[in-house]
Amino acid sequence: MSLYNFTLIIPTHNRHNYFNRISEYFLDSKIQVVVCDSSAQKYNNFFEKNINYLHLPGFQFSEKILYTINKYNSEFFALCADDDFIILDSLIKGFNFLKKNKSFQTVLGKNILFLKEFNGKFYSSQELKHSEINYTAEKNNRIFFSDYRQILWGIYSKKVIEDSFKIIKDSNLHNDNFIEFILGAVACHNGGIKFFESLWSIRELSFDDHWGTRHKQIHNYYTSSKIRDDFRRVENLLDKYTFKGYSKMTLKYYLNFSSIDVFIIYIKFILKYISPRCFLRLLYVKKNPTKDILSSLNEVEIDKNYNQGINKIHKILTKFGEVN
Repeated sequence: MSLYNFTLIIPTHNRHNYFNRISEYFLDSKIQVVVCDSSAQKYNNFFEKNINYLHLPGFQFSEKILYTINKYNSEFFALCADDDFIILDSLIKGFNFLKKNKSFQTVLGKNILFLKEFNGKFYSSQELKHSEINYTAEKNNRIFFSDYRQILWGIYSKKVIEDSFKIIKDSNLHNDNFIEFILGAVACHNGGIKFFESLWSIRELSFDDHWGTRHKQIHNYYTSSKIRDDFRRVENLLDKYTFKGYSKMTLKYYLNFSSIDVFIIYIKFILKYISPRCFLRLLYVKKNPTKDILSSLNEVEIDKNYNQGINKIHKILTKFGEVN
């Protein structure tokens, strides 16, 4: 039985191979965990008694989240990817912070990374520039999207997560990168965002079947009609929820943050029509995304600053090895 009035949702699809790892990590935890699975085939093996399993075949990502929110009567909801580890002490700390600070609606924190082919090492992730954002909706939006970081895997008030996923569902998106765009915009509109300096989660670095690589990034806005079509649908719903012009303001700050990427994409788009094919092959040469990202990261020394559950996670990763 949970000791806290929040629910941790772990959405999953066709990834039952991660369930042993999930079950062992949350063994004996005192929080309510719900695995919502949209796979066609039901998982019939054993889950620990503190983990609730929902089989929702055919449900879209937003539908799974909304169904789970409606089923469990919690004041706050957290999200964790099925291949990641959220630090339980930090999650409880985030819940207690939101309970005591009503003007805040969202808590995030510092993440570190490990390779899917676990090599015993952990790597640094994006550094946080702010400890909190808690101003007007416009100022929250400007600060957050001008220094954008992933917002999907945090803890939120029920209003923020439910309203966000209603807009996501009704937008009928083709590009899932708008999921975080919408969640960030709704969070900024509803209240403050707290960023913990302490470790929040340990994330698997993998590009297998991930929407970040399946779908074009939003900073392709000027060269992709499909992204512009998605944005028009988002704009219609998000502006009704907030105020006229809020969506375009959000997009402006996001594209300014990604201005270098936007410029490079635009130049490639122009050169596509004026350059010889041999030159284009150099422009569009395929890269190794894992290698490229690792070259920009630093290995994290496991010391007293990173001891919050990390020893347990290290043992689980070593025990299960690469999940296939």
